[in-house]
Amino acid sequence: MKVLGFYKVFSIISVVTLVSFFVFPKMEVAYADALVSAADSMSDVTAEAVSNHTIKLLLSATGGGIAIGETLTVTFPTGFASGLNGIDFGDVDVCHNTTSFLTCFQEAGTELTLGATATGTTWGVAVSTMTLTLTAGTETIDASSYIVMEIGTNASGGDTQIVNPTAGSYTIDIAGTNGDVGSAVITTITDSSVDVTATVDAADTLTFTINDTAIGFGTLSYLSAKYATADALGSYDSTSAHTLEAESTGTYSITVSGDTLEIGGIDPSITAITTTGGLASSVGSEQFGVNIVAAGGSGVVDGDYDGATFYYGGTSSLANEVATCSVTCDTTTTYTASYLANIASSTESGSYSATLTYVATGTF
Repeated sequence: MKVLGFYKVFSIISVVTLVSFFVFPKMEVAYADALVSAADSMSDVTAEAVSNHTIKLLLSATGGGIAIGETLTVTFPTGFASGLNGIDFGDVDVCHNTTSFLTCFQEAGTELTLGATATGTTWGVAVSTMTLTLTAGTETIDASSYIVMEIGTNASGGDTQIVNPTAGSYTIDIAGTNGDVGSAVITTITDSSVDVTATVDAADTLTFTINDTAIGFGTLSYLSAKYATADALGSYDSTSAHTLEAESTGTYSITVSGDTLEIGGIDPSITAITTTGGLASSVGSEQFGVNIVAAGGSGVVDGDYDGATFYYGGTSSLANEVATCSVTCDTTTTYTASYLANIASSTESGSYSATLTYVATGTF
């Protein structure tokens, strides 16, 4: 499974010469009625693009859970002109447990068996133009359960995504015959290459910006380490490339994903530093790593990226946490990021690039 709580997520996208950074706005939270929390995190918030959805629901303690034959419905607003775009049960995964959302993302929760209709232990997934209905067969979900629903190619075997509406803010309604109701607010933007600050309401906000999204190393040599710079020429002296800033009325985390430096998005590649705690620069050996320093506010950098060493744990399919703020996050924390590249004498020549995705996720 993948991550997200009922959060508000705002991100930024940009493309780079050597190291490119895409930061995708990710989604919102709206609390209503009996549901304790509800959130929808999208893989791409660009208007009219296709996107996966990860919906996280925490059922109430008093709603009775989802009993035999009861339903849970997810209804998208009319702004989604293409509706659910041919989504069926094969494009949906559902996990639940009574411990935490993380339990599902660690593949330790209970995965539902899904089909077109509910029969026996198989749960039915019926899709109309705007509504996905989950119907219980003979299995049930307890009250106070954490439910993670993935819709799109993020589901196992999924091959269809939902087409985003035009730029704006939209509410997805959660209901059904089990009695727990609520809603999740999402935001789509026209130009995802700009810094975005979004406010859902006066009480709950998350702001995340990157001051420079086009950086590079220039020409690498096995005789000396190289550090990325904003002018994309690189430096032989250790230096920072750009800064990220975050603040929230709740708490937040920042993750990064994307493959290491590669030629044309495939091998050969420059080996990322994945040693726990990071490594120092080692001239003459292949290394790609990131170092991050926090200043101001209450944000804290993950131990692998902090200190004097470099580390990179993200891949194209796995987001790696780089920083968190767990208390008093309404003061801006500035994260200064540095990027290291070393090559060996045997490293194949060519033009290498990396596309990294930074995502800030807020919890309220």
